[in-house]
Amino acid sequence: VLGTAAHNGSGAFVSGVKVCELAGLGLGAAAFIRTRGDLLALVEIFVAVSVVADAYGLWQFLQNAGGRQPSFLGEHDYAATATLPLDSGLAGLYDDIGSKRAWTATVAGGIGCILGAALASLVGLYLGVVALLWLVRERRRFAIRPLIATAATLAVITSATLALRAGSLGFLQSWFGKPPSRPGQYASSWSQRLIYTYIGTRIFVDHPLLGTGWWRNLPPKEFVPYLPDARRRFSDQPARYFPRPDTDFIPQQTYDE
Repeated sequence: VLGTAAHNGSGAFVSGVKVCELAGLGLGAAAFIRTRGDLLALVEIFVAVSVVADAYGLWQFLQNAGGRQPSFLGEHDYAATATLPLDSGLAGLYDDIGSKRAWTATVAGGIGCILGAALASLVGLYLGVVALLWLVRERRRFAIRPLIATAATLAVITSATLALRAGSLGFLQSWFGKPPSRPGQYASSWSQRLIYTYIGTRIFVDHPLLGTGWWRNLPPKEFVPYLPDARRRFSDQPARYFPRPDTDFIPQQTYDE
């Protein structure tokens, strides 16, 4: 990764280093967490960070009269950081529904997921809960009270997150709502991401094995051939939502990147 990244300049090399850093942290966690106590110690660090981030995020929420908040991490990292203590807190409820540690982690993580309002983290939360329920079933730990608490937590976080991000989900109104009365009425950030995902997927399909190289952002020569098809496919979207043919293309989706 670093070798191919360095071939494309310093920006690509830094991106390659970030990928390796995250991989190293993941492998480190798998290598060094051997006991339940080790895991709880790591979770408690995340809970502590989430509590501090929540305090600052709530202060921002009050100062800004609502809306999603970055705290001191940025919206996406804030929500992503909060997801781990939230999942661990929900898991702890199946050991002891009255555990202060479990409820602290659940509340701290839930506040972070709501204020960060990252839809990708919301999807990640649901995937985590699916894994949790599978483990609970395998270990025969099913109980009504923690199951109700899990469902209620998901309902609160989902409804609050979608309320904060309603303006970003215009494509759902376009698909399931009334026909737009004017062009671009339902345009939103996730409408643009659908366009970017379409272009990124077309690039991937044409270069599935080796890709186009490790770029910080894709240069025009890599994506411009797909712009005419994208404009035809999403003809109802504003022109500003399409990448400009004279500047680099920012993928906007982790799996495209």
